[in-house]
Amino acid sequence: MATFAELKAAVLARGFNRLTDGQRGEYVNSAITEVDGAYPWPYRLTTTSGTAPLTVSTLGEIDSVENTTQDYQLEPVPRKLLLDWYGDLSRTGSPQFYFVNWSAGSQTVTTYPTNSDSLSVRHYAIPTALSAAGDTPAAPARFHLSVYVPVACRMAASDSGGDPSRFEADAQRGIETMMLALLPDQLSGQVQRVDWSSAADW
Repeated sequence: MATFAELKAAVLARGFNRLTDGQRGEYVNSAITEVDGAYPWPYRLTTTSGTAPLTVSTLGEIDSVENTTQDYQLEPVPRKLLLDWYGDLSRTGSPQFYFVNWSAGSQTVTTYPTNSDSLSVRHYAIPTALSAAGDTPAAPARFHLSVYVPVACRMAASDSGGDPSRFEADAQRGIETMMLALLPDQLSGQVQRVDWSSAADW
């Protein structure tokens, strides 16, 4: 398992001695954000529970939302569509649908109709940036150095006017190995890459 300090040291060892320690850390975190956010990796799958409306600070793609008070699943419907259907989204009652709303800079799983039932949101968590020297990525340890380091180096080389292609093969090989181990169906086209572009509409 590679710590944040070890990942930065690995970037340094690839020839990026002109970067500060802070800059190397930024590239490591950017690599984690890129790799982890690109696919529904199983290590990102988690559950957050609480009373509706439920704010989830690391909310990524939602797998399911369950009303645990009444023991049934809610259906996802975009907020704009619910507004077209019902107009007033403050109506109270037993929830049938959910959508994602922004509240104070965080994403909130909101139900319609509304009430204070308990929810269980199964979702893919957005990666949290590493900060302390001993912090480690959420991915399995065997992929830390083989995936994140070459991706970070590719980014650093691109930004500094270097040759990112010399790191591209290692980065691609590491990601494909990781996919083969964790998302074997992805390589046969059965698992779709996560599309975050429409997240704000939910």
